[in-house]
Amino acid sequence: MKKWLMTVACASMLFVPTTSYAFSDVAKGMYYEKPIEWAAEQKIVSGYEDNTFKPKAQVTFDQFIKMYTNSFPFEKNGATSYEDFYDVLNNYNIDFWIKPKHISRGDVAVLFAYAAGALSGDLSSASLQTYYEEAAQYMLDSKLSTGQNNGKTAAEIFGVHNPLTRGQAVTFLHRANEMDLLHLDEEIQYIYEAPPFTEQERVLRSYNMSEKVTYHVLSHDDAVANYEVQIVLDNRVVGGYYAVPNTTFLGYKIGKKKQEQVIAPVYYTVTPHVDQYNDDEVRAVSYKHVSYKDNEEVQHALDVTTFENADLVGQLYADLANEFRVKNNMEQLQAHTVLTKAAQLHSIDMAKQNYFSHTALSGLSHRDRIEQIDSTLQLKATGENISAGRSTIFEAHTGWINSSGHRANMLSPLYRKIGFGAGYDASSQYKRYYTTKFANM
Repeated sequence: MKKWLMTVACASMLFVPTTSYAFSDVAKGMYYEKPIEWAAEQKIVSGYEDNTFKPKAQVTFDQFIKMYTNSFPFEKNGATSYEDFYDVLNNYNIDFWIKPKHISRGDVAVLFAYAAGALSGDLSSASLQTYYEEAAQYMLDSKLSTGQNNGKTAAEIFGVHNPLTRGQAVTFLHRANEMDLLHLDEEIQYIYEAPPFTEQERVLRSYNMSEKVTYHVLSHDDAVANYEVQIVLDNRVVGGYYAVPNTTFLGYKIGKKKQEQVIAPVYYTVTPHVDQYNDDEVRAVSYKHVSYKDNEEVQHALDVTTFENADLVGQLYADLANEFRVKNNMEQLQAHTVLTKAAQLHSIDMAKQNYFSHTALSGLSHRDRIEQIDSTLQLKATGENISAGRSTIFEAHTGWINSSGHRANMLSPLYRKIGFGAGYDASSQYKRYYTTKFANM
């Protein structure tokens, strides 16, 4: 099964019409005049034998699927019938089993949003109307439509229940072309679908957190500071963290002062991680594929508090901490099993007993907790960072970077070892708790 994504980018039109297609019922100056000329020029749709286009006629679902498929450079293999065009889309993993006779504006919004990865669902067992609100929001956010009505919801503003006319259909496709949405981008696949990793030198470490979930830590040009994490579930990259300076990733310029996204990718939710102590630069971005937003397995994959292998989680955070230290000209820290165990036990204790403090309810200090596990350690210096309520390890990490005391621990020249642990309890106030232990011994 071939995979594809629509991508959003600033680009010029893919072609310039050279022939004038004048239909007797297409008035000059109407919003659909140029789109109809474009669609006819590209053989996306044709007029009628009486030299009319019928721009106000309602489109059938079959007719729009044909227009839609003709707009993309799919491998059509001589498709002529409506069923042929459905087969073409199926080959690209776009499956629409529900086919109403006429397509509404809501239906076409679902088709655009579904193909772009802005929503997901099994369209074989649910009404298309189930997705109208989310799909309408995508159409408005992506500027494919400005809406038709006044209303309180995106569905009302977009007019999801209104019929789709031939003029509107080609106008949506024309706008998508002008926004460079109507192409297949093979290069983006390395984000959406896990790469084979044939170039093993790019993979610094791989952490098999469970049977299905793997965290790949990648380097770019073998530098620790050129750092990326890809979170893979069933061979698909469902999320990650990217911190390679002087590059642009998912719309943000890494290493530059905080800015608006250059590109707004519709298929990922993206969180910029800003360093408030360094001119508000975007030092990294984390991301999650939107089609998995309600998927429990993906939530599990992104949530390190659910993983039982403490040493792997500890090493994963050591990589994050060292990326930050190297960029600030500090020596790397070494993950330490005792520190990791102490950090995990404290995080779990805070979660289970519903408190948030460096001092445990039992009265143990952060140094006591290390010595309780191994009293033979010769501790010369110790420190601790704690965080609560953050949904991912990356958010906890950024929170510490932007807090003066925590940042001082992270960049202290006193420490040589590090340990990290996470805990979770749904009944506690903050649910997720994180602890980092620092030491010199």
